[in-house]
This record gives sequence, C-alpha cells and structure tokens, in this order.
Amino acid sequence: MYDLALGVSTFRSVYSAERFLKSLPYLDCTVYCGITGTLEDEIAYLSESYQKTSNVTVSFFHSRINNLQFGRAWAYLHLLHNNQTANYYVEADDDLEFTLDSGMMYQKLAIAPAFSLCSFDSTHPMHYPEFEYQLGEWKIGVPWVDGNCIFSRWVDNLQFGLQDSLPDEPFSFFVEAEYGHRMRYFTDQPIIVNSAKRYYIHHFREAPIQRKIRQTYHIKGILAGERFFLEKFGIREHFDHASVHNDIYAAIKKDAAIHGTWKLQRHMMFNGGWNDYNSIYDSFCDKVTLMAET
Repeated sequence: MYDLALGVSTFRSVYSAERFLKSLPYLDCTVYCGITGTLEDEIAYLSESYQKTSNVTVSFFHSRINNLQFGRAWAYLHLLHNNQTANYYVEADDDLEFTLDSGMMYQKLAIAPAFSLCSFDSTHPMHYPEFEYQLGEWKIGVPWVDGNCIFSRWVDNLQFGLQDSLPDEPFSFFVEAEYGHRMRYFTDQPIIVNSAKRYYIHHFREAPIQRKIRQTYHIKGILAGERFFLEKFGIREHFDHASVHNDIYAAIKKDAAIHGTWKLQRHMMFNGGWNDYNSIYDSFCDKVTLMAET
C-alpha cells in the first residue's frame, strides 16, 4: 500500500512534467504517480529521462483518449487493476513543484478533521474566502476546491467514483466542483482546506508554452464546464458569481431528494459507469499503453 497515489495528465507538452516528477520525493512518504499523455514521443522521452528515487514509483502511460480527467483517472484504475491501493488519492496538475514544506501535507492528512475532499494552499493562492468555520489552521465547509491538487481518501473513490468530465472535450473546467459536490453528498463530510502556508509551488502560466496553451483553451474549458453541468444535471449556470457552487450543490441535493441519486452516479466520462471499475478498465484498457514503470 502506498501513502499517496497521484493521477497526473500532461496536455500538449511535457515541459512542466519533468520538474514535477523531480520534486515528488519532497512529499516525504511512499508515493505512486501515474502520468498520462497523448503525445507518445514526449511520454517516451519523459520516461527515459526520469531518475528513480527510493520512495517513489512512476508509471508512464500513452493514451489515445484526449481527455485530461481520463488521463488522471487512469492512475487509479491501473493500481486497482493490479491489486494495489493507497491511503489517499491525489489528482494534480503537472505544473506543480513540491518543496520541503510539501512533506508536511501527508502528516497533516493523518490528523486532519473528517473530510470529503482536502486541499492545501500554494504559491498560487486561492484564499477560499467562503467557508463554514475555522478549526485551527483548517477552513471547514469550503464549497469547492481548485483542481490543481485535490486529496481524497482512496476508499471514498472506490465507493463514489472518480472525477468526471465530458468525454468529447480535452478538458472541462469546474468538474472538480462536481466531484466535491458528489463526495460531500455521499460521505456527509465537508471539504476542507489548510491555508497555514504555501505547501507547494504552482507554476501557473509561468512557462511560455503552458501560458499559450491555457490562453488558447481557456474559454473552451469554461464552456465545456457549463455544458457538463447542463448535460449531467440539467443545471444551466454561469460560473461568474461567488455563490455559484453553493447554488449548484443546493440544486443537486434537491433533485436527489426528489428523483434519487442516479445523476450523481452516472459517470459521463466512463459511458455512464460509476464504480464498477473492472468493467470500466476492460472498456478502456485498449486505449492506453503502459510505456514504462520505475
């Protein structure tokens, strides 16, 4: 069993992923990282240049499905298929860089208040001004967390599914909000954030290549996120006001009370599947190639 299992996708470049992989030992626990990308030559380069460290295992996957959330989820599916588990599952951007302070995150997870999802603040601070109450260094009852680095319990994903997305879009913004709504609905636990310090570096829009990619796909991602909520829940919403996440969660709970939870349990990215992971793996394994594992 690993302490942390990380699911990471590259998107049109592995420029940031090299730095990300080099920083993994700073997490200071046993780490599995599955990194997936659609550019076969670049994933091959990444695997060949990676230097193995004692506490980290990395799998490199080439995917023929151009979907950021699918690439991240494959780390979980691969481990599960090989009868391996972790205490916590983490979905992360590849432009993160872990530091000496990052080693505190796993220690704090062990003593954290009960949670559905957990996040730690970074050098690209989200601040999270909305929360129900403060407990020490923890903000409790945050309505959503940014998708750059989300911690969850492995067993919760086993029961309630992984992060969802539109299957026909490279990435959809705001799907991490749906993930949070689903997890807190089924676990009956809040989303929490630790903002005591900047626990890792988020190289957000720093590199010219990544900045150009984000600028090109930003509007497309927003529109895809809005379409995701419309197609999954029938909710037409614009993510342009502070209360949007609370409003959506209230609408989802109201619908579930009347019609049941089938919408929450319908995983669009996996053709309607949810947590039947053997079936999901069998349906998609011919679209993903394990290029190296070290």
